Amino acid sequence: MSELKQVKVQLHTTVHNGEEKDTFELLTNGTLQKKGVTWYLRYDEVQADMGNVHTILKWAPEEVFIMRSGQVKMRQRFIKDLMTVGNYESQYGVMQMLTTTKSLEHSYDEAVQSGQMILKYDLNMNGADVGQYEMKITYKEENK
Repeated sequence: MSELKQVKVQLHTTVHNGEEKDTFELLTNGTLQKKGVTWYLRYDEVQADMGNVHTILKWAPEEVFIMRSGQVKMRQRFIKDLMTVGNYESQYGVMQMLTTTKSLEHSYDEAVQSGQMILKYDLNMNGADVGQYEMKITYKEENK
């Protein structure tokens, strides 16, 4: 599947911070492309306080790379069992991100042309622990 596929994307993020739990959901359209063993998922987020943010998620077997551009700029690598350094830039300035990745899971079902990516990690921003994140991305190819 090296050709670009149109997909429906559902992003479900859960953040645990002590006793607190927050959940965020996004439904949008995007594109999916597989090159070799690496998957590329691209989609736009439109949020009232941030405008349009373009996201590219590069998912390789041992590593995930998320790049966001627009009102928010972010570059972060995720490698299982390692702490990685990234940047988050918004109208409020630049913050350093440290992520410790707990798990990377990706499944794709050719029969129904859909897949799921699950990324679990601990996040520290500018030296402060922000919480444990679980990002679940479900995508399904659109029928032409």
